[in-house]
Amino acid sequence: MVVLLGSVDRELNSLPWSDVMEKTENLRSSTIIMVTTLILMLTTCAGTLSEPSRIYMSVTVGSSAVLPCDWRNKTSSRPPHIEWRSIHQTILERQGKELFQGEGYERRVDVPEDKLLSGDCSLVLRNIRTSDAGLYESYLLQKSRHSRRVSLQSVELSVEESEQEVRAALIDTSRQRTQHVP
Repeated sequence: MVVLLGSVDRELNSLPWSDVMEKTENLRSSTIIMVTTLILMLTTCAGTLSEPSRIYMSVTVGSSAVLPCDWRNKTSSRPPHIEWRSIHQTILERQGKELFQGEGYERRVDVPEDKLLSGDCSLVLRNIRTSDAGLYESYLLQKSRHSRRVSLQSVELSVEESEQEVRAALIDTSRQRTQHVP
């Protein structure tokens, strides 16, 4: 590096002042263009590689929940093909009137077709069970020459027992203890 700078310094010292200024200005312009290009490339890459935000929700057993999702501005695909997945399985797929509900979620999940067409791909989950706790992710499936899955939303769902169930379990436990006392 020092040798390179030394040779540049010798070259600049041998040139008339106006040529040095011109070379310096050209170098400055080239550097600005390269830095600007690099910033644009990094910004573009960060925008395409960024993960969807994660939302945390807490619900009680037996209740219903709406896991939020919005597909507007993600593509111009009509009708949209939406998929909700957990780590283990597909929970729901909807494309227009076609609806698939995963095992254990039959008649408990939906993405209403009318809302989907307006850009709302929120998952409605009814009669929540403790086994429903976990990570849910939604995707926009695009089919053309190459199938593509666009990640839309990530929701971490925690499920708590209702107060009545907790009280019933405590009462049952205390009854069992009093029955075992000699």
